[in-house]
Amino acid sequence: MDERLKIANQEMMETFLKRVEGLHDSILRSAVLVNAGYVDEAGWMHADTSLPDMRLLFQSQSPKVVGVELVLEGVSRLHLRFSRGFEETGGEVLKEGTVLYPYGKAASGVSEIRCRSLSYRMLGMESRGETVDHA
Repeated sequence: MDERLKIANQEMMETFLKRVEGLHDSILRSAVLVNAGYVDEAGWMHADTSLPDMRLLFQSQSPKVVGVELVLEGVSRLHLRFSRGFEETGGEVLKEGTVLYPYGKAASGVSEIRCRSLSYRMLGMESRGETVDHA
């Protein structure tokens, strides 16, 4: 299992997309969204104005890309179309943050994720199977 790598510029985005083969033949196995706000035991809401963070776990059929974990900080847009697998995944690192296009930039109207920052780590064979660690 690799260490987490931050995608800080477009060159790093291109390296990531090549390394994960554009998430071709991958499935989004798990998505966990964490908001800093909460409701306490007395029922009082403690809202937080910061954007939520998200963890995405992909499993792949590829022998080179067994699994990938993405950690997205400050998620401002989450628009996903779910299908059998991902193809043509693209991405951009912009001045205002990072954008992932799960089905390519041309399909950004149906699938797009925007966040303040994005990091990833490659996973080994332990990421395959029905059991997924949501930690």
